[in-house]
Amino acid sequence: MPPCPGVRIEVPPGAGQLCLPAFAHGGGSHVTGPRALLRGVGRNGQGKQIVKSVTLFRKILPVIGFAFLLNSGRGQDSLAVGSKQADDSGNFRFSGRLSTRYRGQWNRDDRDHDLLQYLNFDLRNLFTPKLSLHGFLRGGEDLDDTDPIFDWTNYDVQDRVYDLYLEVEGLIPKSSFRVGRQYYDGLEGVQFDGVRFMRDETRWLGWQVFGGRYVTFYDKDLRHDTEVTGAQVTARPFRTTSLSAEYLRLMDFPAGDDDYLNFSLRQQLKSLNFFSQYSVLNGEAKDFSAKVYWLAGSGWTISTRYFRLLHTLEELSNEFDPYFPIFGPYMQFHQYDFDVTKFFGEHFSVSAGYGGRQLSHESEESIANREFNRYFTSVSLSDLFATGLGLSATFDRWVTSDDNETYSFGGEINYRLKKKLDASLGTYYSEYKYDVDAVIERIDVRTYYAALKYYFNPKLHLSLRGEREDDDSPESPYGKVEVRMTYNF
Repeated sequence: MPPCPGVRIEVPPGAGQLCLPAFAHGGGSHVTGPRALLRGVGRNGQGKQIVKSVTLFRKILPVIGFAFLLNSGRGQDSLAVGSKQADDSGNFRFSGRLSTRYRGQWNRDDRDHDLLQYLNFDLRNLFTPKLSLHGFLRGGEDLDDTDPIFDWTNYDVQDRVYDLYLEVEGLIPKSSFRVGRQYYDGLEGVQFDGVRFMRDETRWLGWQVFGGRYVTFYDKDLRHDTEVTGAQVTARPFRTTSLSAEYLRLMDFPAGDDDYLNFSLRQQLKSLNFFSQYSVLNGEAKDFSAKVYWLAGSGWTISTRYFRLLHTLEELSNEFDPYFPIFGPYMQFHQYDFDVTKFFGEHFSVSAGYGGRQLSHESEESIANREFNRYFTSVSLSDLFATGLGLSATFDRWVTSDDNETYSFGGEINYRLKKKLDASLGTYYSEYKYDVDAVIERIDVRTYYAALKYYFNPKLHLSLRGEREDDDSPESPYGKVEVRMTYNF
């Protein structure tokens, strides 16, 4: 799948990514910021939060009990989520992951509280070792009991079925057949209700075909009227060379059909990895990208990335389409990234690099597509003062299209205590951040964060994360807290 040249929006975990226009940012890609938040919860609201929490717990209690019952006494021999390994004994196997997440967000005046439950499971050896059932489900409650205006198109806390399909392996040698709701992580990445047949003919060749009803959680108009068909062929002429061709057709009534073609090359050498892809949309060149990662020796690593949007994107039938009324046409651009790192022993490294976007000469800058140049240098220390302690610092210089220059600093302190505890504390600066919900572009944003992960045992861990963002908007500051409990069974 081609790399995302911009901001990533939350989509079903494990279901790839939804890519928005790239914005200059430091410390990773984020879609957070000013939203028209819900009003504060009074005493009655606090009571509703308790009721909502109990309701969600009642939904998931049978699943928890079922997981413990099936896994009692199995210990570490349970299959990991997503494993292709089969139980040679032919015994029924149930494995997976159960995760509960609380998410709270607020600004100076408003707030929003949600509770979400994720279940990812594999049922293997159903009646026969060749048959299995896979699922990825979510239950959710809006603890404020009002419109979840923090959430994309008000669907974010509703119950969802991301994956639920039966898989039959080996009916034909080296083949797999799936029926149900599933995700194709390829050309554009699509979720659909339908069928899929995959086969590895030999070590040199593999192929698959699929088709069904397109599924989206973001655009109501696409829920029932869009069909998807596709195919992929992968050739491996050498052990370190992979060539792939993909075709995807989205039939969207009444907006029209979209045809995608994608060609990619992946080459792995002893010290160098290379990847490139070229895609075509409705008979016209859509985009091109290339990436090189080189272990140059003597502690040097070099990474370069290039992306070019060759065709102005307008109304499409895929997940980019919901943003067309907001962004308007997504104009053509070039994006470059380069960084080099030098390791001095095992505990110290220095990096420097450049990232920038240039619009094509016929393109015009908009709030969703801006020109920028970012120059940075960073240093990292690990296990130098104490075992498990890491320090990093980054200095940035930003230059925007109006020749405005900004200098910023970011850093992080992290600590790992054996296999029991991971903790981090840091800050970073973003020249641009875009709030998809409120359709607001934020400029000059400083983010502070703290995170903690504690492992009770190899199967159960607790994660905490808090963020604060400051900018010049009247709603600033903004806060976000997430608490997540995860159990692997």
